[in-house]
Amino acid sequence: MISITTGPLARGDDFFNREKELARIWEIISKGSVLLAAPRRVGKTSLMIRLLDKIQSGFHGVYIEAEAFRRPDDLAEVLIIKAGELRKDPKYLIKKFLSETCKNFEELELWKLRLKLRERTASDWKHDADVAIRDMLRPDSRLILILDELPLMLHNMISDDKVEGRHNVVDLLKWLRHIRFEPDISDKISMVIGGSIGIERIVSHLNASMTINDVTRVEVGPFDTPSAREFAKELFDSKRIPLDELTMNAFIETVDTPIPIFVQILVSAVANESINSGKPVTPALIKQAYHERALGPEYKHFFEDYYERITRYYTPDESRAAKRMLTSLAFETSGLKRTTLFDIYKIELGNKVEGEDFDLLVTALQNDFYIKVSGNGDKIEFENKWLKDWWRRYHGLGT
Repeated sequence: MISITTGPLARGDDFFNREKELARIWEIISKGSVLLAAPRRVGKTSLMIRLLDKIQSGFHGVYIEAEAFRRPDDLAEVLIIKAGELRKDPKYLIKKFLSETCKNFEELELWKLRLKLRERTASDWKHDADVAIRDMLRPDSRLILILDELPLMLHNMISDDKVEGRHNVVDLLKWLRHIRFEPDISDKISMVIGGSIGIERIVSHLNASMTINDVTRVEVGPFDTPSAREFAKELFDSKRIPLDELTMNAFIETVDTPIPIFVQILVSAVANESINSGKPVTPALIKQAYHERALGPEYKHFFEDYYERITRYYTPDESRAAKRMLTSLAFETSGLKRTTLFDIYKIELGNKVEGEDFDLLVTALQNDFYIKVSGNGDKIEFENKWLKDWWRRYHGLGT
């Protein structure tokens, strides 16, 4: 039976639906590579792991979490280790990379081996990473190399050193593209690059968009309404809470945008409210649980990253302007005209700002799932009602 998983990955019976996204990814990676874009807590990583848990015949895969990496050789080091794991050869990195420096490797502790490996990869990470990639390949199987949160790695590199970091980011992106296009292995490897912040903004600032123009973007978004109803029903069933049709309709209406984490949080909030109050689940109780619990302190930490990440991943000017724009949008029932939002942008940053910079910021906020642009591009509003309500409650007075 499915259960509420607001913290760990959703695996096995807890993985629900997403068959359309999985089918689309498999279609692409049979010949190419994927940029899997989704905000945090939507289920991007669970979807990636599902690819490996249910891997198709003719494929084998490697998953790497890149968020904490600060340099290209960090990635190279892990690629080497993963190659050894895939080959089921615990002495792989010694024999392949450290044989000249580790004559008595049986006596070395693991941390010393890692240190020696890091010293080596720092001097020639491209060569070592290339060797590791090639050693992962099999003659009768296509490698799926999953790089989760690669955009955050790129951001870390730039943040650490504006000059060398920018150079290293472009170097890394070019190397990854080189691997995807290398004639003798291009038909043996596909990449799935995951990101909860838009990689497009990073490469645009670096004039390096060509490094990812071969990768197909796939967004992981909300469930459709039938899937959301089925998902909610299974979660309520796991809590032994029956819902009639009217109450289920009220639940779906309250969730508004049926992102899995939203559905799970509201089910949890409703169940807790019903248990604590001793009242049956009704449309009125669902509304109460949403406003008093789901949007309350109990679940606040699930959403605080939406606010904090603007400071982390945007420039100071972008951050100030973005927060002011989002606060203004939070109090509008039907969004704002693009020109109105540009006026707010100018008030925050001064009248000398360029319209092009504003357009880039709007695109970044759209790619990072804060806003949506409708009409002919002249109307802008929050991506979903839940985030809008949360922002208004906790950040409604501005920054």
